[in-house]
Amino acid sequence: MLKTGETQAQSRLWISNGLNPSTFEYFEFTNSATRRSTDKFESDNVWRDLLTVNGKVLMVERDTNRILSLDPSKSPLQSAVWASGAGLNKPEQLALLPDGSVLVTNAASRNVSRFSSTGQYLGDFISAGSAGLGNPGGIAVDNLGNVYVCSTNTNKILKFNSNGAPVAELATATTVGLDQPVSLLLTGEILDTAPFDANNDTDGDGVANKQDAFPLDPSRSAVEPTPPPAPAEKSGGSTGPIGLVGLLLLGFIRRQFCRYFL
Repeated sequence: MLKTGETQAQSRLWISNGLNPSTFEYFEFTNSATRRSTDKFESDNVWRDLLTVNGKVLMVERDTNRILSLDPSKSPLQSAVWASGAGLNKPEQLALLPDGSVLVTNAASRNVSRFSSTGQYLGDFISAGSAGLGNPGGIAVDNLGNVYVCSTNTNKILKFNSNGAPVAELATATTVGLDQPVSLLLTGEILDTAPFDANNDTDGDGVANKQDAFPLDPSRSAVEPTPPPAPAEKSGGSTGPIGLVGLLLLGFIRRQFCRYFL
């Protein structure tokens, strides 16, 4: 499922029904309802994930090891081959990196391939077994280019950096009860993977959180100034109102003690 368009008039909700026979269609949004389009694209092949790249909709065709490209502005809908063969081995899910390249998870070879924005195969991005990766399911990319992958059969969500190097196990069956995860979605900026570590640099600006005046803003790395020491209490000098009351009370107690016991 994929949404395109910036305004209500332009917005479309694209649906890929991936069972054989497969259908690819869209719904339009109106003020009162969602209207199903009569323009439908059909095939006997098995379709999977959708992604928008350069104004086109990419669609995974799993059983033929291809990725198709469709122009959403044209009617009737027609497809062209965007990528095929090398780097595709029962492809499933797609994700877009900040540089415009496309990541593809492969169920059969259990790796993640990388393609240019025009469909040229660029090699493995995450190799099979990297950081304990099993069968890759859902995949997502954050605003810094970090990549998150469901390892379905090992019950893990793994984090890799923008170059495909392992970073961390974010969740497992033991820590959060994962059970064969197959999909994930980032709904906001990933702020902190170690929120209780004062030495962690959440925004990546080179300043530890405990010293950073703006720990969630990488564009502002002002060091938090060390607060000045508290002024020492003065000895002697004038006595304030509360101090004067205390002295008077102490004198009264002394006089009463001397009166009755001395």
